[in-house]
Amino acid sequence: MLQYDLQEHEYKIPKLRNIKDCAREWNKHRKTGDRFIHADEIRDFLKTDTTVFKYKFGNKWIVNYDQLLPHLKKINRRESKMWKKYMQCLGIKKSATPRKK
Repeated sequence: MLQYDLQEHEYKIPKLRNIKDCAREWNKHRKTGDRFIHADEIRDFLKTDTTVFKYKFGNKWIVNYDQLLPHLKKINRRESKMWKKYMQCLGIKKSATPRKK
């Protein structure tokens, strides 16, 4: 007879994603008013960050999405450098990306 309940886990299985899939999942499940986050913004953040688990598998970086999610919320509040440059090229002074305060 089994003594252990196999339905309950002691830990949660982490969501491991590559950087493009992290951006795709954020953009797919973002709330109203949140801006799109590009994979390059995540890549720039991960270059200096030591708190998010990441490793290189072949030519792709694998990232723990659960650990990255709070940082994506912080990135969401900042204005995108890429959009800012794009808007300057078009001659638009005010950014079109919504910002939360």
